[in-house]
Amino acid sequence: ETSNVFAVSLETGLFNDRITTTVTFYNKETNDVLLNVNPPPSTGYPTVWTNAGQIVNRGVELTVSSVIVDRAKFIWKLDFNAAYNYNEITDAGGFSNDALGGGFNDTRVAVGEPVGANFLNRYSHVDPESGRPVYIDANGNETFTLDLNDRTTVGRVLPIAVGGITNTFTFGRWEVGMVLVYSIGSDIYDGSAKYQYHPAGQGTPWNSPTDGFNRWRQPGDQAYLPQQSRLAESYGLPSVDNWNTTQWLDDGDYLRVRRLSLTYNIPQFNMGSLPFEGASITLTAMNFLTFTNFDGLDPEIARDFQNAQDRNLSPNVNYLTPPQEMSFTMALNLRF
Repeated sequence: ETSNVFAVSLETGLFNDRITTTVTFYNKETNDVLLNVNPPPSTGYPTVWTNAGQIVNRGVELTVSSVIVDRAKFIWKLDFNAAYNYNEITDAGGFSNDALGGGFNDTRVAVGEPVGANFLNRYSHVDPESGRPVYIDANGNETFTLDLNDRTTVGRVLPIAVGGITNTFTFGRWEVGMVLVYSIGSDIYDGSAKYQYHPAGQGTPWNSPTDGFNRWRQPGDQAYLPQQSRLAESYGLPSVDNWNTTQWLDDGDYLRVRRLSLTYNIPQFNMGSLPFEGASITLTAMNFLTFTNFDGLDPEIARDFQNAQDRNLSPNVNYLTPPQEMSFTMALNLRF
């Protein structure tokens, strides 16, 4: 692979550096991308490494550091950062959309789209009379049959903005710190939910969300999930392994309190004959609060299976990834 990178930054300092900012713009073009692709079966090889295609990444990053209040007994510092990245495949090296994909055929590499775009059948609803799922074909018509030729690129893989906000408040010997992280404007393909609700998953040891109770049982039911069946034809599927639809595409926005800490600083003191320069006691809560419409385990997702290429080609797909743990800790720091 070869890459051509251009980047330019502008740094500013205002009010005796009470407010400092950095704005960076970058443009990166990668040529002869090294990929492991699926050649035609007639070649006799399941996969082959090749240099194929071109990828463009361009974006902007903003960082702001400021001292909002600076008084004798109260100091407030605010740090903010935001980043936007545009990603596009400008050349796929002559390979079709089906030659390059991640995971279970829910993402694709297609010219004009970002890496790992969701390539899905469009889902409409559950038919209240028959209990069968209703899909939307390529012409916009409702159908009971999921035809892979009706797949289309949907959703937004990359967010409009990601970043963090850090507030630090100092009241005499007390200090409060709060770190927020956020993501705006992307979708998550919930690969976990697809298999937890999957017809082949019924009766297995997998845990299922409580939404699984909202299933069609009799004519007239307005249900979230279709009738329960182990037969692919009951779902209009070519096989039970093909159920990649927009039903599993969710809003990926979130705002998370990454860290909230409370610290008390003790000045110089003696413990018997042993002098200490100071000490501090800190209580910290990590990942204890998240605001999101995503129904899965964690909106900060990663596809955690198969291989590195599958993960790279599935930037917005989760698959049974354990959520980040919530933790509460207390720390004592002695300085001597």
